[in-house]
Amino acid sequence: MGKMAAGTAHHLNTPLAAMLLRVQMMRERAREGPFSVDLERLESGIHFCQQFVRRLLDLSRRPPARKQAELLSHTIQSVVSFLTPAVQSKRAILTTDLTAINGEQVLADRNLLEVLFSTLLSNAIDAIAVEGGITVTCRRPSSSFVQIEIADNGCGISPEHQPHVFEPFFTTKGPGKGTGLGLAIARNIVLEHGGSIRLESSPGNGAVARVELPVWQTPAPEPRTSE
Repeated sequence: MGKMAAGTAHHLNTPLAAMLLRVQMMRERAREGPFSVDLERLESGIHFCQQFVRRLLDLSRRPPARKQAELLSHTIQSVVSFLTPAVQSKRAILTTDLTAINGEQVLADRNLLEVLFSTLLSNAIDAIAVEGGITVTCRRPSSSFVQIEIADNGCGISPEHQPHVFEPFFTTKGPGKGTGLGLAIARNIVLEHGGSIRLESSPGNGAVARVELPVWQTPAPEPRTSE
């Protein structure tokens, strides 16, 4: 989205500047003429377009993530709590097992982590039928990484669609039900945090999203030097 906004803005900047210059020159020549009011309105309209282009450029310059040590279990529990009404509306069962990551921290932007897990859980909620099931399971595949697995027993994803699920604007949802940006954004967030994500699925057998993130190791204090 940012790249598209930046490209659009750069393409519009030059013709807008040329149009503004030409209108200002015409206004100088027809300061008291019959078209002065129309030219003033044209100039005002071009200024409005330039402001809109500047907002597009601001959108393309996403600020860097503000990372700090975060308790991963707290972040996941917060997202689960937020989405509980959506789970209840489907009379679904959502179970969590966070035992393996209790007390474990990751160096992360908490807001981005919440976007990541809310995207994966929302997709699972959309995929399941009424009275379906979702499980959130955490593991420690190694001393350096934690793994978060979000599995559902929903409709699954066909093999021809699976290679495209992380592509921007690709969606298997119906019109008005998805933008196709959720998984693309989720993948970028995971990569920005030094992790990996993969999705496994088959039609009628649900889907499993697995996210691995590096564990934050508290830096050891530097040894004191004798004076």
